[in-house]
Formats: sequence, C-alpha cells, structure tokens
Amino acid sequence: MLKIVTTDMNAFDAIYRALIARVELDTVTSYMAMEAICDRRDLPL
Repeated sequence: MLKIVTTDMNAFDAIYRALIARVELDTVTSYMAMEAICDRRDLPL
C-alpha cells in the first residue's frame, strides 16, 4: 500500500506514470480524497 499526497491530479498522474513504468503490476487501484481533512498535521516519513 502506498499513500501519496499531491497538490493536484496532474502531480498524482505523473507519480502514477513513473511508478507503472518501473514496476510490473497486475492491478492498480486508486482511492481519492478530494478535500483535506486536516492539512496542519505533519506527514510521517
């Protein structure tokens, strides 16, 4: 499972295309949250 936070759908699409170009995958499923629930929380690294 991979959680990606981007500024817009174009940025997500660029990451998605780079991922599928490097890794042989059978299935890719994406779930989108279109609004921020809490944008002040730091993301764990």
